[in-house]
Amino acid sequence: MYSPTTGEYVTKHNSQKENTPAVIYSIGDKRRLNWKSRYISDNMKGRKVWKESNDDRMSFELASDTMTIIHPRDENPLSEKNKLQRKQYLHGGVNLSGEKFSVGMVFRVVNKTCMYHLADDTMVYHNSAGRGDVIRGILGIDIMSFHWNLLTLYRNTLY
Repeated sequence: MYSPTTGEYVTKHNSQKENTPAVIYSIGDKRRLNWKSRYISDNMKGRKVWKESNDDRMSFELASDTMTIIHPRDENPLSEKNKLQRKQYLHGGVNLSGEKFSVGMVFRVVNKTCMYHLADDTMVYHNSAGRGDVIRGILGIDIMSFHWNLLTLYRNTLY
């Protein structure tokens, strides 16, 4: 996350280490990765806020057995390509192509780790005050169904 006031990276709001890429490995059915941009603007009270751009959107296909590298400059509003407009590109909102199974594994360098609890889909995050905050709905999916579909995909791909 970057500050709309300064455009600088806010370490305490990020688990990903600054200036490191994210790598997505995709298997299964193809899907589309959507991108949008936002820029720093003044709100009605004169405070700096992020405002979404409605005309700067794109998407591209993630095919099976492909690797996609997301460069950290895309998200940095102070990078050479973004600093004039003080904007950043955000990715997400993956569209699946139908009823087939698709998995994207995202790898990134992190500056902290947390423990995930499968039984109740929660994660405990130790905040700066030394207390543990419980975050619910991390996966938000039926993990057993996901596991079965992944196993079926693996068997159909290799056998």
